[in-house]
Amino acid sequence: MPIDCNGQTDELYQFHSLEAARALQWAQYYESLAGSGHDGSRCLLLAQQWRAYEDNQRHLAAYFYGQMQPAWGGHVSSSGAGAPQLGLAGGITSGPYGNYPGHIVVSRPPVVLQDGMAFGLTSLPATVHRMLEAGNQLQRKPYIFGGGHRVLEDYGYDCSSAVSYVLIKAGLLNQVLNSRTLAAYGEPGEGRLVTLWVKPGSHTFMTICGLRLDTSGDGTDRGPRWRTTNRNFAGFAARHPRGL
Repeated sequence: MPIDCNGQTDELYQFHSLEAARALQWAQYYESLAGSGHDGSRCLLLAQQWRAYEDNQRHLAAYFYGQMQPAWGGHVSSSGAGAPQLGLAGGITSGPYGNYPGHIVVSRPPVVLQDGMAFGLTSLPATVHRMLEAGNQLQRKPYIFGGGHRVLEDYGYDCSSAVSYVLIKAGLLNQVLNSRTLAAYGEPGEGRLVTLWVKPGSHTFMTICGLRLDTSGDGTDRGPRWRTTNRNFAGFAARHPRGL
């Protein structure tokens, strides 16, 4: 079904694409400040907020481009009816191209880090909160190749067992998978709230509302950690749990 935005689809796509690019620039700016002796925790928090906003805007740009319509299964009108809410604060916001859905206030990102632990807005689905809680339980676990594959509650975890742990605890998976089998998990493409990034036989990690759970990627402590630094996504295939 074609998207009906009273002829504004192209403008909305361009607007959200530009917003995503702007958010990326601010995120990288605060990340650079955090690494150059400024107030690291505050700069990282601001960077994470901009990353979450960038993720939101990228999804909206894809939505109006038509790529994500089957996943959201909706029909968008100029009033925003049927638009993906993404579980974020906001709703219908007035913009330069009229009313558009899903705009969020940057000061209230969907997920924030406090003392290394992730906490989500109450408006997020319960499944996402369970995933965040599971990810928090992994934060002090070391990286152990093969850890978490024979028993779920283990001393340490590798990349695929950490991702599997979060999915299992959220009720989205029945058994621990490796990076090859995770490549067939769920649905193809990025999710609205949750995305698994898989390079079969090599590495896997996940993002929840723009926050990355990864065992590597920033040159610091190895092991499953919430990470706000950039990493190279080249070569990774995106998968997501159905409905998320």
